[in-house]
Amino acid sequence: MGSWLLGVRYPVLIGILAFLFELIPMVGPILASMPAVVISLTQPFPLVVYVIIFFVVMQVIENNVLAPRITGGAVGLHPVAALLAIVIGADLGGVVGALFAVPFAGVASVLIAAVWKGWRGEPVIFERAGMRFKLPKKRAPA
Repeated sequence: MGSWLLGVRYPVLIGILAFLFELIPMVGPILASMPAVVISLTQPFPLVVYVIIFFVVMQVIENNVLAPRITGGAVGLHPVAALLAIVIGADLGGVVGALFAVPFAGVASVLIAAVWKGWRGEPVIFERAGMRFKLPKKRAPA
């Protein structure tokens, strides 16, 4: 859509390639911008600058606003916790660490909460993504 609004030639092709490249973790966004930048190089000069600015702004918004909200909401984490998990996962495990950081943090938060509630004697009930989970209480020994 941005390429079409800016007047870059072949916006449908750019959109299809961007969709496919975005599926590649970490380097996908950079690869997605390349076809638009290369095609805009064949057009009058200031257009390439506008295309680069557009893709940088879109990536900043996607990586810092949308992705944490989407991935965090899917596993029941606050967006800040999801972003922090991605940063820590990338630091500890590189690309693989970043990919598995949010699901790992979601599982860890559920397990820690279950242990904490069980230790305090509270009922262990979780509500995530519209689902409700209840762990049965232990029966007293007879």
